[in-house]
Amino acid sequence: MFSLDAMMRHNHAALDIGQELNVFHCNAAITTHGRCKAWWQALTMLEFMVPARVPPDSFCYNSGMTACANVGQWMVALGLLSQMPEVHVMSDVISHNAAVTALERGNQWALAVSLLMAMRLARMQSDLVGVSAVIRACKVDCCWHVALSQFVHMSCLQIENDIISCNIAMSASKWRPSIEFLHRSLAAEGLVPDIASYNSAIGACSKESCWTLCLSILTLIERIQFATNTITLNT
Repeated sequence: MFSLDAMMRHNHAALDIGQELNVFHCNAAITTHGRCKAWWQALTMLEFMVPARVPPDSFCYNSGMTACANVGQWMVALGLLSQMPEVHVMSDVISHNAAVTALERGNQWALAVSLLMAMRLARMQSDLVGVSAVIRACKVDCCWHVALSQFVHMSCLQIENDIISCNIAMSASKWRPSIEFLHRSLAAEGLVPDIASYNSAIGACSKESCWTLCLSILTLIERIQFATNTITLNT
């Protein structure tokens, strides 16, 4: 793992041979810290860049926010996002997706929805990554109506759904919308349900103690010869 001391030694060594530490070195270090969930070291590296006369770019900020998202440090991620225009670094969809993911992992569904709306007001096109993160955040806090509205809005924005985002929306829903998804919405989207789809539907039904429906879906799984897994049986 890169450390701040190592990067400073590298900087001095590079200067001795006529080379300079550049933004690529720093971004590699920030990314490495993020993958190791050492978010504080990633931020230290980001702060080190200014006195080292290596102005951070959007890639560095995005890597810093991703490092924060990996451990649910949503307040720090939002701080980095708000800092970008102050240092004349333009944020992009990846920047906002990293912040939304941090909010999702920090169980801040309302802020995640607000950030997604702010993107749309700024005419910044959201994508499947950001919307799926918002739907997952709503799933955690049982805001199924918000999750479904975000899913439906994806079609309006011409964002192509995949089976994973559909399954997330199903698992966040009440039993009626979930069954509707399973029987109609997936077909309308040109998607074929997988075992996770049926697990999501069973989960939605079990949350409301609709045991007859759960057993019916299990029977359907056996009829179409899907192999049940541990999640299916636990649900």
